Order: sequence, then C-alpha cells, then structure tokens
Amino acid sequence: MREYNKIYKRLFDNANIAILEINIDGDIVDCNRSTLKMLGCKKDDIIGVKVYDPALSPEFQSNGKRSDEFAKERIKELIKGEDQSFEWIHLKKDGSELLIEVTLFGLDNTEGKNLFVTWKDLTDLRQKEKSLLESEERFRTLFTKATDPIILHAPDINSKITHCNEAAYKLLGYESETGLVGKTVLEISPKIQVGDQDAITYVKKNLKECLENGQSRFEALHIRKDNTTIWLDVILTKINFQKETYIHSQWRDITEIKKYEKDLIDAKEKAEKANRLKSEFLQNMSHEIRTPMNGIVGFSELIASETSDDGKQGFYAKVIKNSSMQLLKIIDDILEISTLETKQVTLNVEEFSLNDFIWQIFSIYDLRSNERRIPIYVKPGLDDEDSFIITDKVKLNKIIINLIDNALKFTNEGFIEIGYDLSEDFIKLYVKDTGIGIDSDNIGYIFDRFRRGVIQTGARDGGLGLGLSISKENARLMGGDITVDSVKGVGSVFIVSIPYKAAQKNTAKKLSGSKNAEKAKDQKCSILVAEDDEVNYLYIQTLIKKMGKDVNLIHAKNGKEAVDICSTNNTVKVVLMDVKMPVMNGYEASRKIKLLRPDLPIITQTAYTTESDRKQAFNSGCDDFISKPIDKDLLFEKLKKYVAKGKFHC
Repeated sequence: MREYNKIYKRLFDNANIAILEINIDGDIVDCNRSTLKMLGCKKDDIIGVKVYDPALSPEFQSNGKRSDEFAKERIKELIKGEDQSFEWIHLKKDGSELLIEVTLFGLDNTEGKNLFVTWKDLTDLRQKEKSLLESEERFRTLFTKATDPIILHAPDINSKITHCNEAAYKLLGYESETGLVGKTVLEISPKIQVGDQDAITYVKKNLKECLENGQSRFEALHIRKDNTTIWLDVILTKINFQKETYIHSQWRDITEIKKYEKDLIDAKEKAEKANRLKSEFLQNMSHEIRTPMNGIVGFSELIASETSDDGKQGFYAKVIKNSSMQLLKIIDDILEISTLETKQVTLNVEEFSLNDFIWQIFSIYDLRSNERRIPIYVKPGLDDEDSFIITDKVKLNKIIINLIDNALKFTNEGFIEIGYDLSEDFIKLYVKDTGIGIDSDNIGYIFDRFRRGVIQTGARDGGLGLGLSISKENARLMGGDITVDSVKGVGSVFIVSIPYKAAQKNTAKKLSGSKNAEKAKDQKCSILVAEDDEVNYLYIQTLIKKMGKDVNLIHAKNGKEAVDICSTNNTVKVVLMDVKMPVMNGYEASRKIKLLRPDLPIITQTAYTTESDRKQAFNSGCDDFISKPIDKDLLFEKLKKYVAKGKFHC
C-alpha cells in the first residue's frame, strides 16, 4: 500500500491537468501542481478553503446562480451517484477570472473518503470562439455592406445564387436579398448579351475562363426588377472552400459610362461629318458674303471719288470701306485656316516699296487711333529709294494688320509704333504697343490656334483666336518667323522677320496720315448714344447730325458709363441704348437708368431681333426698339415720336 500510495502521489502531483480533492462540504483537501499553476498561488493559499469561497470564486456564476448554492447542488448530485460536469468561474490570485470545465467523480460512501475534481481551462478556447464569431460577423458585415455588388453561386450555368449583398439586390431593384437569392444568372440576364451574343454561350464562356484561370473579367447586361437593362463590369473569381468550389461575382455599374461612350461616338461621327462639309461650307460662305461686300467696297470707292460741299462724303465713305475690309479679314482668316490645314498655300511675290506699304497701313488705322486717342508712330528703317523689296505683299499685309489690330485692341493708353530695321539678311518689322502686355503663363501658347493670351480686358477683346497662328504660319511660309517680347502691364513688341530681297525702284511715295478729329460742341439738347463700336457710333452720329445743329450727342462706350452720365447730366433727354456692351450690358443699364429717371425715354438698338429679345428689352424698361442695321428713316421717325410727345425739345 505504501508503494501504491507513492505511485498515486507522483501521478497526482505531476499530472498535466488540475486535480483536487474536496470533501462533501466543499473544502479543498489537496491539489496538485497544475492546480497551483493554473490559479497562480501556493498550496497553503487554498488547502482548507471551500471551492466557492470568495477568494476563489465570484459571488455569482455565469448561469446567474450564487457560487455556494451552485457548488452544493453539484456535490449533492454527485453523492447520488452521478458524475458531474459543468463550467465554473474561478478567481486567480491576481483577481482575474478563469473559465474552467469542472468534472466531479470518485465518490465513495465510506466515511472519510473525499471527492475528486479535475479542471480544464476553457479561457483560451472561449476567447478563440469569441474571436471566431467576431471575425465571422465582421466578414459577414463587410460582405453585406460592401459598396460593390457581390453574389455567390456554384460554378454551373444553372446554379442558383446562394448569397448576395445589399448593394447587389438594391442595384437590381429588389427590396431584400430574397428577391435575388434562388435565381440563376441566366434569369437576371437578357437573352442577347454584349456583341449580339447568345446569353447561354456568353455566360458559359466566361465561367469556363474563370475556372481555368482563377478569374475572368468582362462586361455584361443584366435585367432589373422593373425589366430595365443595365451595363455591368463583372469580375468572376473562383473560390475553393471545404472541398467545394464557388464563384464570387463582383459587379460595377457602368451604365452611365456606356452612355457617355455612345455620346462620344455620336459626337465623333458628327465631327467627322462636319469636317467633310467644312470645305463646301467655307466655299459657300465666301461666295455669299463676298458678293454683297464687293458692292459695298465698290460703291464706297465711287462715293469717295465724288465731291461735296462739306467734304465729309469721302471721309465717311472711307470709314465704310475700312469697316468692310475688316469684315473681309475675318472671312479670310476662316478660309485661310482651311488652306493652311491642307498645305495648299503658295507664295505670290512682287516688288513694292516697304515705306509705302507701312504708310498705307498707317492711313487705314489713323482714324481709329485718333478716336481712341492712341497715336500711331511710323519709323521706317530705310530711305524711300532703298525700301523696295521682293516678297509676298498680301501675306505681309495680313500679318502686320493683325498685329496692329491686336495692339489697338489691348492698348488703353500710350502709343503704338510700327517700323522695321535691316538686320543682316533679314527685314525685321515690328509692332510695339504700351498695352496690357502678356503674362508669362500665356506667352507660351500665344501663337496656338484658337488660343488667346488675354481673357479679359477693358477693351473689346473679341476675335476668333486665329490671327496670330495664321500670321506665324504665313511668316514661316515666307521663310521667316514671328517672335514676341512682352511684360505684363508694360506692353508688347511683336517682331516679324522675313528674308531681305532688295528690288530697285526710282521713287517711292510716302502717304501722310490724315487727322480729322473734331471736338464736340455744346448744344442745347442732348441725346446719349450708348454704343461700344466706334463705327456704329459714327454712323448714328452722322444720322442724328442731320436733324439739326441744336442736337448735342454724348457718347457712352459701355452700360456703366451710360448710367453714370444719366445720373449726373440732366440735359440728356433720350437714350439710344445698345444691348451688347462690355462692363455692363444694355438691359441692366436700362433698368438702373429707369430707377434714376423713370421718364427718360430709352430706345434699344440691337442686332438681336427675335420676339423674346424685344420682350426682354421692354421688360428692362426700354420705351422703344430698333434693330441693326439701323434704318435712318425709322430712326428719325422714332426720335420725332418722342419730340412730338413733348418729352424733349430741340
């Protein structure tokens, strides 16, 4: 027995599981090393202590029962002859809880025998189970709430959808997953798929690719609950789980992208069609516009050859001619783009005096520069007899005129200078201005087509954005180039370099620029003309002057000026208001003037002639309406109408 007891003691003390001996009252009689290790205490700490003592167990167990009551119940059941197995929470010496699976056994009814208890630590197991549940819940949430629609099904064309997330059933118009789960892929696909392929063939092909390669990506059409069709970008992924194979199908709605692609294709086809019609259109436009312009220019020259008492007939005819030539320049720019694109431009060289050439250009712009109070200076680089050169005069004329137009457009004060210098084998013509200049960000693309370096200025900055591009290409065709040197807020210098080919001529005429500015006189009756175009104002001025010497004209170049003049000048008795003006348009200006002076008559004059334009004019407070081009008789009639009503007296 002693030998048996030794063996028992060694087995008891060295067992890898916790073993305790307790009596029927729940007192701990003995325990092994594994028990002490599990509780983190010494033997003296627990021998003689009841298993439900507050030092070893919390007051209540996980089932809600008190620890002492629950322990006594288990011991009673064991005494009846039934081994007991249950979960119990013990406290380690540091106060932390330990979840234990407890087994009670070995009851011998002979007096003095004890009960045997074994413990199995369930703490790590329960933590792993909890983590597993949390992980499952986390991935279930990620699947359910993923923004991309996802479905799961077996790798067969007739297999049903087993799982789908919220994004999937909502995309197809269902209220819950039950609307989608249980359907096959073919049930949510139209019979004809992408590229007019049969749906069965199309689905089989992509499933096969996924099973062979692990993944497949393609575009597909799907049917929503309301029978509308949507485009999807589909990614199929093969997933092996517990010896089963599943297809993970992830979708992305590309219906809008497909719509944009179709719109782009349609736009491309329209653009190609428009390009084919461009040449024909330009030819027709040239014929339709140049025919009446030929009459305007021709009859203007005839008028200029006539004489009159006041000497102004030729002056105004010259204005008409110059305006017509500017319109022709716009048409030429549009036509020239077509010829430059097709590389069909040829040079037509001739002999001419460069000095005469510059003075002729000066004579065209002298009137406009005087009107704007921006003088133009001319500085030839050679004597008249030495200024004869051989080059394409027409192209050079276009280049210089475009540069001067830009200089006038973007120069509000200071001067403009045109001239040239002889540098080695090149003539370098320049146009210099003291305008707004070009900033460093814009100067890099100033010569690109349809690009303009100035976005907004105080001047009328219209244009097609073709002038500088055409000028540069023409200069290169002539064997030269154009460069620019500019400082923002200081001004610009454009330099046109062309090869110098001298020609011999006997003499050359220098044309003198004429200056015909007149100061406005004080008259008794004032008419305010709000018009930003100088030529249009000059025409109106000419017509109104014919009404009599007692008419005083006041010129406003934008709507804000018109409002300011009406608010400070009570001599203004009627307003001729243009609609399209910088700073403030005519409609807004009319509204502000009527607030200041409700009885002041305003006649809208505009190129817009639709009924809605007339309605907008009257809604802004205008009293009358006249369309451009202005008919002089109609203008006189409307002005006399207000004279007759006594609204002003001249």
